[in-house]
Amino acid sequence: MKKILIIVVLINLFFNLFSQNYIVVLDAGHGGKDPGAIYGNVREKDITLSMALEVGKILTNKYNNLEVIYTRQSDIFVPLIERTRIANKEHANLFVSFHVNASKSPEPSGYEVYVMGNAKVKDWLETAIAENSVAIYEDNYLESYDGIDPNSTEGYIAFSLYQNQFLDKSLILADKVTSSTLQVAPFMNRGIKQAPFFVLYKATMPSILIEMGFITNQQDRIWITNKDNQKKIANNIANAIADYIINVDNFPLVEKTIAADKDTTIAVSSELIYYIQFLSSTEKLTYNHKIYKDFPSDSISYYSFNNAYRYIYGHFINFNQARDKLNYVKQKGYKDAFIVKFKDGQRVF
Repeated sequence: MKKILIIVVLINLFFNLFSQNYIVVLDAGHGGKDPGAIYGNVREKDITLSMALEVGKILTNKYNNLEVIYTRQSDIFVPLIERTRIANKEHANLFVSFHVNASKSPEPSGYEVYVMGNAKVKDWLETAIAENSVAIYEDNYLESYDGIDPNSTEGYIAFSLYQNQFLDKSLILADKVTSSTLQVAPFMNRGIKQAPFFVLYKATMPSILIEMGFITNQQDRIWITNKDNQKKIANNIANAIADYIINVDNFPLVEKTIAADKDTTIAVSSELIYYIQFLSSTEKLTYNHKIYKDFPSDSISYYSFNNAYRYIYGHFINFNQARDKLNYVKQKGYKDAFIVKFKDGQRVF
């Protein structure tokens, strides 16, 4: 078994060395007949899917040479072992699994990140066992996990040794994700931990599992189910992943640029994008105009409407972000500035 794993690792290293794209697999925990943790009408599988898709959208919208692969993009059931098989088959560079914690008590709260390894604390192992228990939905699950009963503590020691060769990098990624996420999320930091998770089993790349608060804790649940909060945390997780790729794996990510045409420099996106409109002109302004001194040139775009060029500032994924910057634009002297929104490159009224 160890020889087979070494061969798979070497094959992955070969493909990653000559690949033009950096590949990240995002795993939305649970799905389909496996709802994950539930509190009232709040289901873990819905939160994890929303988060994985949001992180993936941010990364693919920003970088040309970063490929995101999802283990699921809808409410379907995917066996735990199949999730890492997808990553191995695609010769992925990173694997990130999204989950939400749960407890029998409403008191526990907070954010924690796991890597594959020996559980040094009983509670860590219990978290892994709770996540692994969904393996019973799978056919021949004992065969898939080398005879390990997901609901038993026996046999987990040998099982947890599989990803030791990726432990150091997994811990670095976990640290970057934790530090970045807690800049915007009010969760208590429960730290970085090791435990034998089936979903990280036999992954041939650095891998982490994120527990984004407790669904059983009222404050955590209210915060993580808010769509604006999900976008905030997703943005920071995406930034942490990019930071790891550039500074740890030394892979030069290339940011996307939008080519301007004669009428617009608006980025085309299927999602609503918000800007701050601050100036109109019957002529296209040159780059020595005052506005390019008032704002960084890469923060200014324009579009054509009613025979005039409308100049806009920023690029915001939600209304609150744009509103927070509106006063900044007005303080520059553009008192009539206001927020506009675009979808598919067209202004939405």
